[in-house]
Amino acid sequence: MKEINIDKIVDALTDALTEAFYKFYTEGVSIKKRKNSVKENIKNIVDDVTDKELDKILASDSSSSPTKLKKDPVKEIKELIKTRQGFFDSDDEITDEKKVDEYAVKINEHLKQYIDELDPDFVLDSVTHLGCWPQLIYDDDGHWAVSEEGISNVIDTTKETYQQTTTVSDNKSWKDNIRDAVKYYILYYEED
Repeated sequence: MKEINIDKIVDALTDALTEAFYKFYTEGVSIKKRKNSVKENIKNIVDDVTDKELDKILASDSSSSPTKLKKDPVKEIKELIKTRQGFFDSDDEITDEKKVDEYAVKINEHLKQYIDELDPDFVLDSVTHLGCWPQLIYDDDGHWAVSEEGISNVIDTTKETYQQTTTVSDNKSWKDNIRDAVKYYILYYEED
């Protein structure tokens, strides 16, 4: 089944409407004519531009199967996190441990499935909602890693003092950029 990102369609419609307003108001049509035909002219322009944009989107996938709209993975993950948080009471005590675990698995699956589309900062923030404590580290030679191994104090940002942190990582976790380090952490950390 062919997938189309719903955001592309929204963008196409937004672009079409913007172009329609621009075209209509820059053609020099008198105020009286504008008033009488605004709806009709804008509808025609939007229809024309939207058809062209949607044709481009549909043509970008050569599959001839039916179209399936693809949801935004960021929104999906945020919804899963929000739902999971609903199984904690006001004192952060778990009210339904089975559901908490089920949603943690779903969130991890989504992170793994969409890792190439997600911003690394969103990924790292998302796993903190699962009780993980990822640390992004740099080796001063152009390499990055993410690790949960080490020792650190809870940082008190109200004090002007230095904090000591020790982080441990294996050689396989070091990558040439942040995105690859975060991807490795999400895909392989539990296996190591």
